[in-house]
Formats: sequence, C-alpha cells, structure tokens
Amino acid sequence: MDSSSHKRYHLHEWDTKDFFNTYFSGRSEKNIFDDAVKFPIEQLYKVAGLGQITGDCLLDISAGPVIHHLLPIFESFKRITILEFSDLCVNELEKWKSKESDFLDWTHALSIMAELQGTR
Repeated sequence: MDSSSHKRYHLHEWDTKDFFNTYFSGRSEKNIFDDAVKFPIEQLYKVAGLGQITGDCLLDISAGPVIHHLLPIFESFKRITILEFSDLCVNELEKWKSKESDFLDWTHALSIMAELQGTR
C-alpha cells in the first residue's frame, strides 16, 4: 500500500446537528423520519412488551448522537453503555443529559413513546 495514501475519516468535519436534523429530528422528511425514528421505536416497543429484550447490560453502538432506539427498551436493562465514534457525539449526548441550552431535542421521539404507551 502506498504510504502517501490516507484514509479519510470525517471526525473533523462531522456536523452532529446537521446529521440529527437530516435524519432524526421532527423536521426530517416524513419518509426518512418514519424509517429512521418511528419504525424502530414502534418495533422495539412491541418486542420489549413481549419480554424478548431483557438483560443486565446493554452495549449500544450507535451511528451518531442518537438515543431514540433506547427509549422503548431502557427499562429492560440494569445498565446501558453507549459507545460513540467521536467526541462530538459524546458531547451532544452529554448536553442532552444535562439539558444544556443547545441540546438535541428528542421531544418528537418521546411523543411517539407516549402515544404507544397511551400516556400522550
């Protein structure tokens, strides 16, 4: 392999907010939103309700600072460890956790969960 060729990683140009807004926010195109957010939540909710997802520890390897897929199943585990591929993603999750002013808003995903649980 040519030592002058470099692999390209998007660590430095990764825009977590753009990624979120394009694929996972309530403002995403409907078909993208349904496929990326709504469908996974609904399916995991169904399976979790059957008791088929359970355990002591869940290791989550996500593509980006996303948590919506954990909402239907988080109560089925004693501990969840989220692995992220960049510090930018970790920072976004920390902002959400501490409710900083510019955190990623997952209200739309929580609304889907509330509707499934009949607690809207």
